[in-house]
Amino acid sequence: MPDPKYGAYHVRLRKQWKQRIVNGERPPCARCGEPLQPEDAHTFHLDHDDDGISYLGPSHGLCNVSAAGKKAQRLAHAKRTTPARPRSQNW
Repeated sequence: MPDPKYGAYHVRLRKQWKQRIVNGERPPCARCGEPLQPEDAHTFHLDHDDDGISYLGPSHGLCNVSAAGKKAQRLAHAKRTTPARPRSQNW
């Protein structure tokens, strides 16, 4: 089953952004703030907010992938450093 996060609406919205970039619009990257260039039209990402539903906007592919990697590292670190919950019974 396809991920609903990348369904028809996502495909249509990404196609619209791609056309705008190809036509000369230079939206700022949602991650780094630098403008996307025409050569980014085929590699940009339509970046989701952390909720996975709403959008931050277009971003450089590398910026989006880097942000995802940093988030994964933060979550892994939090999991390693969270103390175990005490048990109600000692077995």
